Amino acid sequence: MGEEDEMIESSTSKELVEFEGDANYEPYIGMEFESEEAAKLFYDAYATRMGFVMRVDRRSLRDGKVICRRLVCNKEGFRKSKPTKSENRKPKVITREGCKAMIMVKQEKSGKWVVSRFVEEHNHPLVISSGNNRRTWLLAQTPDDKDRKIQELSTALQREKKRSASYQEQLVIVLKDVEEHTQHLSRKIEDIVQNVRDIECTKVSLKKKEDCNLGFSNLIFSEVKSMDLETRLDDGFGALDCSLDGGEFIDCEEDAILEPYEGMEFESEDAAKAFYDDYARRVGFIMRVMSCRRSEVDGRILSRRLGCNKEGHCVSIRGKHGPVRKPRTSTREGCKAMILVKIEKSGKWVVTRFVKDHNHPLEVSARECRHTMDEKDKKIQELTAELRRKKRLCAAYREQLRTFMKDVEEHNEQLSTKVQIIVSNMRDVESEDQELSQHR
Repeated sequence: MGEEDEMIESSTSKELVEFEGDANYEPYIGMEFESEEAAKLFYDAYATRMGFVMRVDRRSLRDGKVICRRLVCNKEGFRKSKPTKSENRKPKVITREGCKAMIMVKQEKSGKWVVSRFVEEHNHPLVISSGNNRRTWLLAQTPDDKDRKIQELSTALQREKKRSASYQEQLVIVLKDVEEHTQHLSRKIEDIVQNVRDIECTKVSLKKKEDCNLGFSNLIFSEVKSMDLETRLDDGFGALDCSLDGGEFIDCEEDAILEPYEGMEFESEDAAKAFYDDYARRVGFIMRVMSCRRSEVDGRILSRRLGCNKEGHCVSIRGKHGPVRKPRTSTREGCKAMILVKIEKSGKWVVTRFVKDHNHPLEVSARECRHTMDEKDKKIQELTAELRRKKRLCAAYREQLRTFMKDVEEHNEQLSTKVQIIVSNMRDVESEDQELSQHR
């Protein structure tokens, strides 16, 4: 079988009526069909409803009969590279993306065909088309720039979600450890205070020892009061809740127009031009492709300026017979709005400068006002907003984690100093106690 493997189309209205009751069913392991054709017809209808195209894959033969059949997504596998006769020939659009979605049906001894394996997930966007013919479906399944942008944003969003979850987990672990450490220290300090009280009670008959113990007891109680570890922990939890739920890091705004920004990446120069041209039409001006900088080695373009068509000023032109009688209206007003994109070592084009403000009114045409975003535009906008929120949430977790680690480090230093003071005072008390015992 080649690139155009066997495609299944609904053959008769009788077979279609047979599966009208299963219109909303999904395949499952153990599902039975009366024949191989019935299984094909069912999975083809399921594919049409979900938004992909079915292809009949390899079969298993025994005694010349088909006993097993794989029905897969048309994006299964990868296309084999073939040498082209002409270098100028336009390369074919990539239609194979290694999709694993499929069902496998086997013929049982009873003669029925049973689903023995079902893989539901696809590795590409599913596009539900309103067209009824197969060509419409195949064209709808062909990936374009928007599909690639959706896949790129989805990958970045999953990466940010994992990073955010990792930071959140580490933060919870640190807070739990600090809380347990604080409780342990509190019990230790209570034991020390109780021991000191016992010493005071046994030595109450000696005035010198009593004065010394009372002074030491007051010192310990003042140290314990100043530590106040539980209050510090509560403040830390409150700061985290405030920072995450207060709205500073969670941005729920949905920008109607995606603006350029410094650091924005594009796959090619043409992609940057297409984006800025679309941005210009939505905002209300016309894009002009301006100057570029080329490599002195091979002459390739290294950077490109894209600006407003009102950039610069018109140069006055004289006719052959003196001044022009009806000079044209000036269309240049010295507008500074522009973006500068440069190619990086990775091959991507990055926005290194963005000037937003125009020095003239912006006019959005009625055609653009009537423009409505399609499903892919909405998906790109949703993914961009979600990715922005996840990045800010991840930054919040990271900042809180660093703050708590710094506070814990400072707290441990203070605690070590206070413990050393307590140990020193205990030694002084013990030495004085020994001296008094010797004088007895």
